[in-house]
Amino acid sequence: MNKTQKKKIVFSIICMVLVLVIGMGCFLWNFLTSPYNKTDAQNKTIWLCLGDSITYGETNHEISYADYAGKLTGVQLVKEGFSGYTTEQLYNELDNIEADPDIVTVLIGTNDWVYDREMGKDSDQDMSTFCGSMNLLMQKITQKYPKAEVIFFTPLYRDMQYNPAIPFTGTINSNGKTVKDFGDSLKACAQRNDVEVYDLYSESGINATNINRLTNDGTHPNARGQIKIAWKVKKLVEMTKKVDGK
Repeated sequence: MNKTQKKKIVFSIICMVLVLVIGMGCFLWNFLTSPYNKTDAQNKTIWLCLGDSITYGETNHEISYADYAGKLTGVQLVKEGFSGYTTEQLYNELDNIEADPDIVTVLIGTNDWVYDREMGKDSDQDMSTFCGSMNLLMQKITQKYPKAEVIFFTPLYRDMQYNPAIPFTGTINSNGKTVKDFGDSLKACAQRNDVEVYDLYSESGINATNINRLTNDGTHPNARGQIKIAWKVKKLVEMTKKVDGK
């Protein structure tokens, strides 16, 4: 093979590579700029996930059911979880949250139980009781996000382990109330405010028989527990996802 033939072969190879590169570049450009590209942020459902340390992902590297369900559904997740927050604190924090969501989920109330907040009545409209602060929170969220689908979750089952900062252990607080009692009051408030509720206490799969296996401390789900919750929440999010950006 002489030098001329070698040059022709090299030139042919270079041309083939250029054609492939240009072709791939055109394909990528068309994909990214296509109105049918569902990865475009403007076509994505925005999910605002509000809550306390369980939503934050306490004891699980800041990864919670929200992160897992967000990946499973492909929505744009805005996670706002605050460790130790009560219903009243989340009400106040809402002023600092900027989002334009299609879906809002709220998991709150377990710390109200821990801090022995008075339950009150589902007709209360002030911050002196759990029901009063829950009513105000529901009203504030539905008013701030009038176009969003709003879903409140009942607090998860929990079994308090020894903590010197808490005056009780087990499943009954100092006022003789269980987490389920708080969840039942949340349901009553939701009915009064025409807000959807998902009974995560009953449906999450976390209960007295597996609490030590699915949580790290009787309260905060580990990775296995968070994923278990995520599969439940995923179905709710998918039911309200936008279709073709609408």
